[in-house]
Amino acid sequence: MNPCVFIVFSLLLLRLETTTANQLVAAGEEDDNGVMKKCLDKERHALHHFKSHFQDPCENLSTWRAEEDDCCKLIGVTYNNRVIKLSISSVGLNGEMSNSLINLSYLTHLDLHSHFLHGSIHTFIGSMTELRYIGLINNSLHGNILWSTGS
Repeated sequence: MNPCVFIVFSLLLLRLETTTANQLVAAGEEDDNGVMKKCLDKERHALHHFKSHFQDPCENLSTWRAEEDDCCKLIGVTYNNRVIKLSISSVGLNGEMSNSLINLSYLTHLDLHSHFLHGSIHTFIGSMTELRYIGLINNSLHGNILWSTGS
């Protein structure tokens, strides 16, 4: 192969890789002023709806304000272009789990152990195809999780 063709081809591949990587990093949504948000509206609303079902007497979720656009700033949330982990344990939350978690479609880790959660475990949890870990022990939840095998 001609060395010039090889160099041009290599540069084109590098350009394609860089462009693709930049598009992945900026995969969020823009606000009305064209500024990139650090949290998708769908996920931000899901988290706030989820929080609204709890009493939080010690205000452990005080960073979960409606006007906060950056999911990285929410206590217990791990964000990597999408919400991938929700880990809030042993802080005394009291209430029922909201079905809004279904809108966190990239969630891989859900840990809500050792609270005062009550009610039934929502059946949608079994259909969350990215979920790899779930920790709900030491709560007053009941029901089964039926895992979807997908096809």
